[in-house]
Amino acid sequence: MLVILHIFTTLGIFDTRTPFTDYFLCCTFLINGYSLEVEYMPSRKPRVALTVPDDINSTLDRLSDLTGTPKTKLILEMLEEYMPILDRTISALEQIQADKANAPTIAKQFASELLLEGNEKLGVLASEAKKL
Repeated sequence: MLVILHIFTTLGIFDTRTPFTDYFLCCTFLINGYSLEVEYMPSRKPRVALTVPDDINSTLDRLSDLTGTPKTKLILEMLEEYMPILDRTISALEQIQADKANAPTIAKQFASELLLEGNEKLGVLASEAKKL
């Protein structure tokens, strides 16, 4: 007897803030004579192919194993944390393109702000580490 099960599930590698309806998969597995069909619709978010060097992949594998977090989610979280810096870099580059005569001043201001912010974050981190 063939039993077909339809399972709608979210996958842990995706952002849990995204609505459930964004994730459905359609695969059929044959397990102990029973057919298991899982339906899944891929995320509507853009995808990026990423090739990493072996050392980075190894580090991500180890971190994923230790935390129980999929590598995709780890990479996405890192990029999300880095977004403010990317946005500020874009802003500085746009300012430089619009005002090439003042490019050195704009670049110095950008670097100065990043260093100041980095030092502030290190101070907070050091303070938190002392509390441990």
